[in-house]
Amino acid sequence: MPETAYLQRPGEKAVEAKVDPKSRRTRVTVPEGAEGWASVSAGSAQTFLFIQPRARLNVAVTADRGYGAGAEAVSALQAAWPEDDPTS
Repeated sequence: MPETAYLQRPGEKAVEAKVDPKSRRTRVTVPEGAEGWASVSAGSAQTFLFIQPRARLNVAVTADRGYGAGAEAVSALQAAWPEDDPTS
């Protein structure tokens, strides 16, 4: 049984957490401001998680006109950060 579990995020130092030998459980706290993909591993066990970003991206898809089923459509994609988003 592994003694330590690790929370790992790309480009960041791993966060260690001790595994309780009786219950074989651990608790890992996700660091403030973390977002995107991460993994938690202990020994050969590993799981992946996605941490929802705090910032929201507004996306709109519009067609230039109405189309019937099976028709090839011309569409436009527009993406923007909300004005009140501090990360934009």
